[in-house]
Amino acid sequence: MRLQFAFLGLIALWIIVFGSNRAFTFEFDGKTEVYGLNQVRVITRAQVEDKVVALTFDDAPAPALPEILEVLNKREVKATFFIIGAQAQRYPELLKEIVLQGHELGNHSFSHNFDDSQKLEAMIQDIKKCEQVIFDLTGRIPLYFRPPGGFLNDRVKEACGRTGYSILMWSLDTRDWALSDCKEQIMENLLAGLSPGDIILLHVVPQTASLLDEMIAALTEEGYRILPLSCLLSGAYGR
Repeated sequence: MRLQFAFLGLIALWIIVFGSNRAFTFEFDGKTEVYGLNQVRVITRAQVEDKVVALTFDDAPAPALPEILEVLNKREVKATFFIIGAQAQRYPELLKEIVLQGHELGNHSFSHNFDDSQKLEAMIQDIKKCEQVIFDLTGRIPLYFRPPGGFLNDRVKEACGRTGYSILMWSLDTRDWALSDCKEQIMENLLAGLSPGDIILLHVVPQTASLLDEMIAALTEEGYRILPLSCLLSGAYGR
């Protein structure tokens, strides 16, 4: 018991000395835990000068997914899909197809329902539940967490720290989900603020599926290469 109190004292001292805005790991009783002290890494873009970007799709899997996967396959583009656990349970074969075609997976919560009323433990369990569903269906662990609706507060950050996730946001929002009847505006949103290192936010919705080939062509015409998110962030791509 004294050792336990001594260990907790060391943690408290670490917080005082180094601040409360970091995540760290420690091992106790043979079990490694990851704790976020209010803050974790929040990623919005890659710091690069090359004309490279990544496509990310929220709210997968969904009925529009096969058309999106067909376009990505034709264009030889790899993307990252942020998975809603409840949707994965509803469309397990579509989730498996994402993996079979070589795309990356992100955790987008199980319920897709984060707000200020939720307690920390509820958020942690929601994130873990989504991860478990994805692992059970695909054998894969998601690489990143994106909060549903982009909702972000200190509890979300701590929940991600405690579950071992970096938070992956975006730098370019096409607003495709809100513009089902205005495809021209989606294209304008895509190209107007485009810059190197952008993480582009899209959704698995019909209007995006029907525009995706045109989007990829437009990015290519602007001289951009579309990379898997992990390659974009790590710089592991040829010049």
